Amino acid sequence: MLVGERKLDVDLRGGRAHAPIVQSASYYGGYKMTELLLKAGADSNIGNEIAQTAIFWSKVRGYEDIVEPFMSSMSSTRRNRP
Repeated sequence: MLVGERKLDVDLRGGRAHAPIVQSASYYGGYKMTELLLKAGADSNIGNEIAQTAIFWSKVRGYEDIVEPFMSSMSSTRRNRP
């Protein structure tokens, strides 16, 4: 779905809060979409116009199952740094 011939901007922003797609997915409890976006390279640290991040909304709204992919994404990013 996210992988193909076209390059997709997985950090695209939109909506009222100018939020990245991964933030919208986590805000509404979209576990699978959040996981797909992170695997496709979405940056979980990008905030909306008032600096709220996707992991912030996952925690605030009680979607603890979504927090795990963010933690995994963050730890694998740290391991892959030079």
